[in-house]
Amino acid sequence: KKKNRMGGKKSKPSKPAPAPAASAKPAGPVKLDVSGKNVSELTADHLAKSVTEAWLQGNTLSHLPDDLAAKWPNLEVLFVQSNSLTKLPDSFPDWSKLEELNLSQNQFTSLPENLGSLVKLKNLWASGNQIEKIPDSISGLTNLRVLELKGCGLSSLPKGVGELKNLHSVVLSDNLLTELPDEVSTWEHVGKIWVENNKLTQLPDAISGWTSVSKFFFNSNSLTSIPDAISSCVSLTDFYCNENKIKHFPMGLLKLADLAKIYLNSNCLSSIPDEICEMKFLELLYLDDNKITELPQQIGKLKRLQYLMVNNNKIKKLPASLAELTDMKAIGIGGNPVSKGANLENPESCTVEDLKKANLL
Repeated sequence: KKKNRMGGKKSKPSKPAPAPAASAKPAGPVKLDVSGKNVSELTADHLAKSVTEAWLQGNTLSHLPDDLAAKWPNLEVLFVQSNSLTKLPDSFPDWSKLEELNLSQNQFTSLPENLGSLVKLKNLWASGNQIEKIPDSISGLTNLRVLELKGCGLSSLPKGVGELKNLHSVVLSDNLLTELPDEVSTWEHVGKIWVENNKLTQLPDAISGWTSVSKFFFNSNSLTSIPDAISSCVSLTDFYCNENKIKHFPMGLLKLADLAKIYLNSNCLSSIPDEICEMKFLELLYLDDNKITELPQQIGKLKRLQYLMVNNNKIKKLPASLAELTDMKAIGIGGNPVSKGANLENPESCTVEDLKKANLL
């Protein structure tokens, strides 16, 4: 027998050690996507396996099986917008993992009273349904981040919305809201809010709690004033309140250091406070279609101002300091006495140089 170099018997080559078992990868989403396929009813094939994401939008579904939660117990995403649904399946409260629910553009006349059982829900869209009322149980959706209920015929919000303290985005435009409840003061994480084209006549002081709001859209209401509490919205950069009935410039805005855009077109303003000239970060000031008679004399201090629109007011003379804003992209003075007979090609949108050539500065 052959010996090895050390004089002993030659050993047999050892078998390689088995590779360590690969750790099991977490199961990914199981997605059913039949969006826009003209599906009128879920079939056995659709229900054959449990899914975590169901994309059913853009079909002709008029109902969902009442035992759907038993078929899809692990559902996390349900998109059924743009169908003809009138209700959720009876078993929907069993969707304990559901995080995203889009019911927009269906034929719902109400949301289920036990909607709050979907405790993990983060995003809820239900625009374009005539639901008219939000159930009180919405207070149970404490993880909700996105709430979109546009064009639903809503005339009020339940006090339970105060429990939605994790909201980041709220869309309530095109409804019939006449007021916002004081409970909205808890929306301290909301960054963008749309409540356009409603019937609001005033805003509550509770908006002082909106310390994260950066974009504020309240166009086309019947607001006559903006409360000083707006000064607590310290993150505000964009303020939109066109087409209201505001009589006095909102003084609370003057305290907002980061405010860059102010839109107050089509209101009832007769003056602009001199203090606006201290808003160093102001870039856009839109005040078309008001009753303003003059601009602040020190408006030239607004070195970052890019657009100044005061078309269709009652301004007879422009302040000399306006000549200092040579970097402005556009100034609109059309429809004012000052522009009558002036040699301006486009008074609705001109430059400082145009105003100088027309001997208006």
